[in-house]
Amino acid sequence: MKVRGIWPYVLFCVAACFLATALNAQGAEKGFLVLRGGSSDHFNNTQLYDRYHQAEAALTWWLPWQHRFSSGILFKSGLDVHAGLLTDHDTSSFVGGMGPRLAFFTPKEVFSLDVGISPTILSDHAFSEDDFGGPLQFNSFIGVAWHPGTWLRLGFRFQHMSNGGIYSQNPGMQIYVAEVGFRF
Repeated sequence: MKVRGIWPYVLFCVAACFLATALNAQGAEKGFLVLRGGSSDHFNNTQLYDRYHQAEAALTWWLPWQHRFSSGILFKSGLDVHAGLLTDHDTSSFVGGMGPRLAFFTPKEVFSLDVGISPTILSDHAFSEDDFGGPLQFNSFIGVAWHPGTWLRLGFRFQHMSNGGIYSQNPGMQIYVAEVGFRF
C-alpha cells in the first residue's frame, strides 16, 4: 500500500481527538483515545539493518472487570482497538488490530503500568529489507502512563510485533512508542 500523503492520517487523528473530547462524561472513566508514534531498530541475526516508523490512533474501552486491592492499587481490564501506518524508507503498510489490555493504577490513579497483546493485520508484510511472513502478526506491549489531570494521558511503551512463527522464523520487530491521549 503506497501512501500519497500524510494529511489523511493527520486529519483522522485530529478528528479522533475531538471525538474523545465529545465522549467525555461525568462519572467513572470509560476509556481513552491515544495518538502514538515511535520508531524501531530491526534486528536480524543480531545485525541492525533497517529502521521503521509507526503512527496510529488507538481506543481503549475499560471493561467492567476491575478490582481495588487493600494497598489502594487499582486493577482494570480493557479492550484495545488500534489502526495506523507502519513505514520504512520505501514501503508503507496499514497496521491494525484488537486485543485485551491489563492496567495497574497507583492508589490516586496518577500513574499506571499497562500490558497487552493483540492479533494485528499488516496490509503489506513485504518491506524492502524484510518480509514479516504474512499479514497476521501479534503485537504485545508493556508501558507506563502518567495521568496529570482528569482528561489527559501521557505514556511510553515498548512493543514487539512478530508472526509468532506461523509463517517463518522472522525474529520480529521491537518499537519504542510515545503516546498522548484523552480520557473519557
